[in-house]
Order: sequence, then structure tokens, then C-alpha cells
Amino acid sequence: MPLGVRDLHSVGRAENQSAVRRISGGMSSSTTRLQWPDVAKGVCILLVVLHHVTGKQYGMVVPGGLGVAEDAWLWVTAALKPIRMPLFFAVSGFFAASSIDRPWAAVGKRIVNPYYVYVVWLVVFAGIYSVERTLPANRTDGPVDFLTELVWAATSMWFLFALAVYFALAKALRRVPAPVVLVAAAALALATSWMPLDETNRVAVLAHFGYFAFGAYYPQLFRRLASLRLPLLVLLPLYVALTVALDAAGARHSVTVLVLSLVGVPMGVVAAVRLSRTAGSRPLAWLGQRTLQVYVLHMAVLAVVVHLPIGTDLGWAPASLLLTAAYPVLMTGSITMVCLCLHRLLVSRGLGFLFAAPSALMDAVRRVGHDPSGDPARPARDRRAAGPGTDGGLERQPTRDRRLRGRRPGLAALRDADPRPDPRGGRGGPGRYGPALQPQLLVPPQRSAR
Repeated sequence: MPLGVRDLHSVGRAENQSAVRRISGGMSSSTTRLQWPDVAKGVCILLVVLHHVTGKQYGMVVPGGLGVAEDAWLWVTAALKPIRMPLFFAVSGFFAASSIDRPWAAVGKRIVNPYYVYVVWLVVFAGIYSVERTLPANRTDGPVDFLTELVWAATSMWFLFALAVYFALAKALRRVPAPVVLVAAAALALATSWMPLDETNRVAVLAHFGYFAFGAYYPQLFRRLASLRLPLLVLLPLYVALTVALDAAGARHSVTVLVLSLVGVPMGVVAAVRLSRTAGSRPLAWLGQRTLQVYVLHMAVLAVVVHLPIGTDLGWAPASLLLTAAYPVLMTGSITMVCLCLHRLLVSRGLGFLFAAPSALMDAVRRVGHDPSGDPARPARDRRAAGPGTDGGLERQPTRDRRLRGRRPGLAALRDADPRPDPRGGRGGPGRYGPALQPQLLVPPQRSAR
């Protein structure tokens, strides 16, 4: 029977949806948000919790004869250091890339919000640590120490402080050639081993800007890295071999971390992409969109756990060994779940201000530089300096192709957003509809040439 026009349209829609499913692997099925960066963030926050469980509480529950298990876990979490936070910051920079070239007034929330949350939890933990003295942690001792923390973080909340500072710094340096910024950041990171600093978190603030800058300045290169089919079975042994070799050579800590991160970050990206194509990736991606809750709460939960009567000695050696070996993973999962539940409870009780700046504050930030006669997202001084017909000195980009007005992003847009090779022989990247749809796809554009 010949097909009618409606039948042909149905067949075309089915083929189009099938093609979209094939080329959008690693992307959420319900949205066009790339999924592998969220998977990477989910893994990273689990590694952060694992690191603190292993280093701060695990030794309190390990039986006397099983110290080898504690030593093994401490080695593992130390070996993961060149992946854990470097990958976390690289992905954060990747997500911030689309905001780097926007006016300050339009992106102030990327600075104000993380710094606000940092200050709030600096106060919260000052109160917690005033009564809790068992958990090994960096603490604020007195008003002078607290004021110092406002300008250079040393507590476990340093990541939030660094996010605000890194974005401001990356934006302020946007006219400097990106390779110069990255080389300077790497030099600063290497120099930290020769600095007279005892606070490891203050060293971390100095050492991780380069990873954020790479993700922010080279988002397309970061996406291309995700599209490469690098063999994990080669990268992992190489990473372990480099770890052992650098340790045997007595290399400085900063040298070890930087060299290993050159292998570890690509390995983490490839692993996240592979995981995003599996059925079990959704929980990790879901967690990756909720890292803030876990990050700010997990140390508070851990401060309670250290006072619980917990042990791994079951009275039978095989069972004790098994529980001791699995304890860091079990406790990491438990603390993560408690953090997510506690966040939901606190928000439902009207304490959402602990996790995000109040709307009044953010509205005030948005009003900075607002010109009622024009675009509120662009400061008036930028429009006056640029003159008529320009966009604040920045190249004006088309907001949307006229044929796409009122339509949902189609196959071409998904192809341009996907970092994997195009099924027709091309390769993903900024294409005909790419720049126009990147804000909707949450895939940041490449840093424009200056």
C-alpha cells in the first residue's frame, strides 16, 4: 500500500529520533545537557568524601592487626590526588567558559554565589569546631584567623573560595593570550613546593587555577579530548607507573601532582565519557548536579561520625578483614546519602540560604551596571564606549537562525553539540547552528581570539 503524506512524516520523525539517540550518547535523554561532565563531577565529589573518610576517620576504626588496610587506602587516595581536584576544577571551568566573555554585570553571580556560600559555611564550621575537637581539620582560631580566611582559604571549604577567585581571575585575564596564562599558572603550581606554607589547602588554592583556566579558555579542546578514544588500559598502567617512579625518585610534591595530572585528567575525562554511555551513569550524573550539597555538609556529618561507637572488629578475622577493607567505600556512600537527605530537610525548613545567596543579594548584583534604556545584562558604559551598532566591543553573535525560530533544537544542533565523530564522516564542533544554540545546549563556545 502506498504511504500517505502523514505516514511519510511519521517515518521521517522516527528516523530522526533514532539518529538523535545514536549521536547524543553521553547526553541526558531528557535534555541536551552533556552528561559526561556531570558524571565526572559526581565521581570527583565521591573521591573527595573518600579522601576525608580515609584520612580523618578510617584510622579510628581499623583493628590493631589490620593497619596494612589503612596504609593501602591512604596510598590509593594519595595517588588519586592529581585526578580528584584537577578534574573537578577543569570541568567547573568548562561549564563557566560561556560566561568568561560576558559583561561583569551579567556574570557577577558566578563570583558572588560561591563566595557567599563559602563565608556562610566558614561561620557554620567556626561554630561546629568550637565544640567539636576530635575530627582532624583546619579550624579558624580567633577573629584574626577568620579575617585571614576571607582573603585566603585554608579550611575544607577552600574549593568554594577558589571557584569565585578563579572565575574572576580567568575573566580579568581574558585579553592575555591563554597559553601565557596557563604557563604562568603551571609555574605557580610548581613553585608551591618551595614556598614556606604549612596549610595544604592554601597551597591548593595557588596550585589549581591552571585546570580551571584550561576548561574555561579551551572548551572545544576539552570536548575534543572527550571525543578521543584513548585506551584506559594503557592510561591506567602509565599513571600507576609514573606514580611509583616519581615517588621513588623523590620528586617534589608539586612536580608529582602536575606531571601526574597531565595523564590523570585525560584519563578521568575518558572514564567519565565511557561511564556516561552505560545504564548506571544516571545516578552519577544526578549526583554531579548536586555536588555543592555534599561538599559543604560532608565534613559536618563526619564530625558526628567520629563520635559514634563504630568499629570493624567483628571477632572473626576473615569478616573483620573484609569489613575493614570495604569500610571507606561503605562510609563514603553513607555520608553522601546523609548529606543529600540533610540538604533536603534543611531547605524544607527554610534554610535554603545556607546553600545559595538570597535572591535580594543576587538581584542587587544584577542591577550593578544596569542601564534602563537598553540591555540590562550589559553595562551602560560598555555600550557608550562601543558606539552605535556594536555590542560593547564584543563581536555580535546571531541569537538564532530564522529557520529555527519557535522550533526545538534539531538534529544538526545535537550533532554540533556532541563531541563524538559525526556519523556522516565529519566531527562535532561549532557548526552552522552551533554558536546560536550553545546557550541552550549548555556547551560553552571556544574562547574568541583577542
